[in-house]
Amino acid sequence: MDENNTLADLKRRWDNAEVILRNAEVAVTNAEALVKAREQDVARAEQSADDEFDAILAKPAAPGDPDIPEPDLSKIKAAQDEHLRALTAFHAAKTWAAEAQSAAIEARLEYDEAVLIGNSSAENARQAAEAEVRVQRAERAARKAMLGPNILIAVIATVGFAIAGGGLYLFTRKPAPRDASPISYVLGTDLSSAQVVCENAIKKVARDPDRTEVPFVRGVTSDETFDFTWSRNSSLVRMTNGLGNEVGVEVACAVRKRDGKIVSLKVDGRIIPVGL
Repeated sequence: MDENNTLADLKRRWDNAEVILRNAEVAVTNAEALVKAREQDVARAEQSADDEFDAILAKPAAPGDPDIPEPDLSKIKAAQDEHLRALTAFHAAKTWAAEAQSAAIEARLEYDEAVLIGNSSAENARQAAEAEVRVQRAERAARKAMLGPNILIAVIATVGFAIAGGGLYLFTRKPAPRDASPISYVLGTDLSSAQVVCENAIKKVARDPDRTEVPFVRGVTSDETFDFTWSRNSSLVRMTNGLGNEVGVEVACAVRKRDGKIVSLKVDGRIIPVGL
């Protein structure tokens, strides 16, 4: 597949993942509002039952009927069932949103990596083109020099010109291929950039990324991963909860050294699914 088409496909996949993420976030908001509405329904049903029971107690008992009738609790049960269903839908929406966030993070990282590789390839091509131009200039200079009376001197001068222009291009039509960009250029394949990858992922899964603070912690390098832990023994990640309050959260993040991808992410005791 053509490189430009590949980059366009990755960008399209990233855009689609972002659209899905926004839809999932809307679903979470709607589900949360429904939970609050059902909580109010339960409270109203309980209050109605209390009022009904108070009215029964206030009504004088009929002669020969000492038993106090029980209030109707079926409305409370029905309201509680609806509340439970709303909670189940809310948790399902949150799971969907977390998965969509992970997919969007993966799509963005793949696109950024492709851009880095593409830029490196373009730079290599530019340098090769410049080298080709130097070769052509050296060859033209050599041909002009050979037309003069002193061919030996002209050849020596041409070789010297070629060396000064960037190497023995008289004897090599094209420069030797350059080595591919070292893997350390890929975001996440060194300790410092791996923490940046983790920070971006944490903010992506946060309720309010703009108010999320990820402090610096000292990472640990293992055979295959870079590991970072934000805990009460070091520093906690600061996030906002559902009530809009700022809280400290424990986070663990591991980034694969080979390609800079997140292999595990655990936020506040919850494992966040990530695409490997």
